Amino acid sequence: MTGIDLNRPILYKHSSLRFFKAGESHVSRSCKDDVLLLVYDGVLRFDEDEESFEIRAGQYHIQRHDSVQSGKLVSDTPHYLYVHFSADWTADGAVLPRSGTFEYAKLKTVMEELDTLAHSRASYIDQAGKFYELLSRLHQTKPTNTVANRMADFIAKECHHEITLEQL
Repeated sequence: MTGIDLNRPILYKHSSLRFFKAGESHVSRSCKDDVLLLVYDGVLRFDEDEESFEIRAGQYHIQRHDSVQSGKLVSDTPHYLYVHFSADWTADGAVLPRSGTFEYAKLKTVMEELDTLAHSRASYIDQAGKFYELLSRLHQTKPTNTVANRMADFIAKECHHEITLEQL
């Protein structure tokens, strides 16, 4: 699984809450930063290097630095926190995956505090500290125990045996 390397330095840059209006699309740009998107309401749609993404409430996604992003499709009035930062990417060790889920109720306070700090005269260290707290909480989030996840786990454990539909 590819994502940001949590064992290497991560440079926080800036962040803000964002609220789309009806009919609004993601900005088209070439972004030099990595960007963490945490959607907690609505649906955010965009293309990144010609790959389409649809990030729904309760999902996060990290846009990779030096990617070309465009808003070809209208989003469904998403509310989200975005954070610009710089990090190394890896598939080994402590990794925050490029995409995943989160429980908004558990992160709401941290997200709002980061936004407040970002729009005040708070020191960089206070803002960065709140961002690191957010990353740590995202990293600690365990995938939900859905039927699909349980089936995938079963298949992975039993792949050397014949698996029947009844077993699944």
